[in-house]
Amino acid sequence: MGLRTAARKVATPVRHAYRQWMLRRNLAVLQHQLENDSVPSPVLLGRLRHFWSNDGWSAGTEFLEGMLRWLPKTRGTVLECGSGLSTLLLAAATAGRARQVVSLEHDCEWAERVRAALPVANGLKVEVSLSPIKSYGDFDWYTLTSLQRLSEVGFVVCDGPPGATRGGRYGLGPVMKQVFAPGCLVMLDDVARPEERSIIARWRIELSADLVEETERYCVMRIGAD
Repeated sequence: MGLRTAARKVATPVRHAYRQWMLRRNLAVLQHQLENDSVPSPVLLGRLRHFWSNDGWSAGTEFLEGMLRWLPKTRGTVLECGSGLSTLLLAAATAGRARQVVSLEHDCEWAERVRAALPVANGLKVEVSLSPIKSYGDFDWYTLTSLQRLSEVGFVVCDGPPGATRGGRYGLGPVMKQVFAPGCLVMLDDVARPEERSIIARWRIELSADLVEETERYCVMRIGAD
């Protein structure tokens, strides 16, 4: 074994441990800021994305900032479709606030990674639920057999399932609408894609949803606006 190969084998776990430590440290900073009603800076959110080390797939800082801004304006259970860095931020934002967060994740290994990275806090109510994708006839969506108790969802963060899923993220509406609290807010990512534009149009009709914010990256809809 050459010296360079040996050095890489040593450096990789050290680098991983450092990134994990920095991620936890910055999550603690975020939690402290949110507890004091401070608005997290784009720099802090950027650091969290960097140390989460999922470039190209993690939600952008604009989406994360919007999520943290809208969360306090809602009540009830928080439902997340697709886990990741956003799950960690939701955990930090709801720590000590008696709000439940349920994150649906279809990939077993990814669910374990997110669970392992969750911040440690008293009273933390965050569940990363392994929910394989299954057919609902005309579309595919998460399996919900273990989530029958889910109710009074006041805020939804929808960044999953993957775009290649049959029907994309449309299934959130017809499958989950019975657990939405009156006036539930749904935050949908990737709205520049044609598939998401079609989903928004369908939800506006089928769920009586009204757009309350729209950017180039995401939109926020109020369900049951009529």
